[in-house]
Amino acid sequence: MERLSMHSFFYDDRFGFVDKHNLKPHSPLFIGHDAWVGSNVVITPNCARIGIGAVVGAGSVVTKDVPDFAIVAGNPAKMIRTRFPEDVCEMIKERKWWELSIGEMVPLIGFMNKPFDVREYTKNF
Repeated sequence: MERLSMHSFFYDDRFGFVDKHNLKPHSPLFIGHDAWVGSNVVITPNCARIGIGAVVGAGSVVTKDVPDFAIVAGNPAKMIRTRFPEDVCEMIKERKWWELSIGEMVPLIGFMNKPFDVREYTKNF
């Protein structure tokens, strides 16, 4: 914003007119396992992490990190609630079901397609 022009011609080395790309570096964005990001979401450079199992509502503008299993939405995106109680979130993260092979997951499809039940989860995982 502080430059006379914001056109990439003046700062992007791919055009061959500047020796190196001269924008401020930004940190990469981490999107956790099984996170869901709705359509038309804008994630600003201030956000470095969308947590494991997080849900970002469609059309949201994410301006800061989203915790694990959080549901956020809006402009700017705000926390609506968490998907599960904290102890259940910790148990899910410890068991890391997303690291199972496809062969290990196939018998669990029925369980994965119904509302979450912590008792069944502890039996299956």
